[in-house]
Amino acid sequence: MMHRYFEVRMLVKDESLRIKDIVKQTGYDKGHVSRLRKASQLDKLIADAVAAEREKLAAWMMRQGYATGHGDTTEDLLKQLDWQIDERIAAEREACATLCDQMFHDWCNQEFEDEDEAYRNKPDAEDCKKAIRARGNT
Repeated sequence: MMHRYFEVRMLVKDESLRIKDIVKQTGYDKGHVSRLRKASQLDKLIADAVAAEREKLAAWMMRQGYATGHGDTTEDLLKQLDWQIDERIAAEREACATLCDQMFHDWCNQEFEDEDEAYRNKPDAEDCKKAIRARGNT
C-alpha cells in the first residue's frame, strides 16, 4: 500500500498529467489525488521560497567579502559565515594589539631629555584607543 502512495506522490508532481489520468492509473480517489497535487504544489512553492532566501543570503555574504563555500542550504551558509566572522574578529583583535605593541616599542626606542619627558610621552590606553579608531579611518 505504501509503495502505491509514493507512486501517486510522484505522479502528482508531474504537472503534465491530469488528475483524472492519475486516478485511472492508480485507482486512488479523485479528491485524494487532488489534495496530493495541491500539497505537491505547496511543497514546490516552499522549496522555491527557501531557495530564494538562500540566494539572498549568499549574495549578501559575497557583497560583504565572505566566501559562500559549498553552502547548499541556508544552514550551510550560516555555518560558513560563523567561522569567517570569528576569524575576522580574531584578526582585528590581533591587529589592534599589534598597533598598541608597536606604539610601546616605538616609545622604548625613542631618546628623551630626561625621565619626566619620557613619562609624559609614554603611550597609554587613551593613545591606543585613538590609534585604533584612527586605524579604521585609513
